[in-house]
Formats: sequence, structure tokens, C-alpha cells
Amino acid sequence: MRKKITITLLLLSPLAILAFEFAYRPKVAPDPNLVGTWEIPNGTGAANVRFTLHEDGSVEGTVGNATMQDACLRRNRGWLGRKLGWATDYVIVGKLQDSVTDKVQCSGFGIVGRFDDQGIRGEINCFGCSEAGRKRNYFGAVNLTFARVGESRDRIECGR
Repeated sequence: MRKKITITLLLLSPLAILAFEFAYRPKVAPDPNLVGTWEIPNGTGAANVRFTLHEDGSVEGTVGNATMQDACLRRNRGWLGRKLGWATDYVIVGKLQDSVTDKVQCSGFGIVGRFDDQGIRGEINCFGCSEAGRKRNYFGAVNLTFARVGESRDRIECGR
């Protein structure tokens, strides 16, 4: 009986570690160098994205014509993901209110990439999208560089 329990624990432990690695994404405060307002410069071909990252990790802004709601900076990986080179350290996630473009409406978004002292580089992914009334699972842009546009110290609460 004891041997069965040991074998079961040995088999389930890696699964539990992986589940925790990808499921638990706490809200975090950003590096002070990242606090401020960021946007995708015009002419990149992507929807206009502009957001303000606050000291407490809360985020407000727009994706195209849609307004970000309950958005915040979250940890995107743990020690195992970092060790194996999976994913990125941080992600900005939230819901979207209104349409992103005249034809595309999405329920949420994620900005994934490198968040460091050199700025923010990565991609934006929208999900729960529909285009002209038809379901579309994905809407986004990759290889983006967000440029700093100013400072903002207003605070909002981040929803769960």
C-alpha cells in the first residue's frame, strides 16, 4: 500500500508542478522604469494600442477603439518556466469594452513580451473575437515595440 502511494505521488507531482506553473499568475508591481504610458507608434500596421502601466500593476488604456477593463500586469511564468525558457516573465491581461475596429469585437486581450529596462517588446493577442458577426478566435499583432509617451501616476483597482 505504501509503495502504491509513493508511486502515485511521484507520478502526480510533475503534473501538479506544471499546473501550478501555468495556472497561478499573480498581479505584480512593475519595475519603476516601466511605469508610465506606452503605445505602438503609428505606421506599424497594428491596431492603435495605448496603455498606462501604474506603480501597483494596474493598467488602463485602449486597443483600437476598445477600452481596457480590469487590466493588470501579471507574472507569466514561475521558476520552472524561467529555467526551461518557456513563456515570458510578465503579461498584461484584461477585458475589452466596445469594438477593436469597425468590424472586429473582442472580449479580452493579452500583451506578452519582454518587459525590461529597454522597454516593452512583444505581441498583443485579443481573444473571444467576432468579425462582422462571425466568430474569430484570434486577432493580434506580433513583433511590436511599444514606445514611451509620457508619465502618469493615476491609480485604478485591478479586478480579478
